[in-house]
Amino acid sequence: MSSISNKTIGEYLESQGIRHSNIGFKYLMLGIRVSLDGKVNYARINSVYEEIGRQAGVTVGQVDCAIRSVIRKTENPVSNKEFLIRAVDTLTWSHDADASIPLPSQSG
Repeated sequence: MSSISNKTIGEYLESQGIRHSNIGFKYLMLGIRVSLDGKVNYARINSVYEEIGRQAGVTVGQVDCAIRSVIRKTENPVSNKEFLIRAVDTLTWSHDADASIPLPSQSG
């Protein structure tokens, strides 16, 4: 498990202009957490969606739509995948400047 706290993840999302009142905030919290903890290959966005959906009891489509909706409202809208990868990398490197650079596997 990553030593990066949920509080730190939440603060990062807030800094990106994502509001707590939107379910997409919760899904991003879950997605970033499972990615940081190595439970999913975060370069494969569908594996992240599947895990969020499993934990939240919703479909992959609902996860995708909710996350896209909140990211679209940020100052720098990017794809869901880019946002998630950026979040994980930024949180990892701001927590430990000497952290290794994770290279996602091509499988799974």
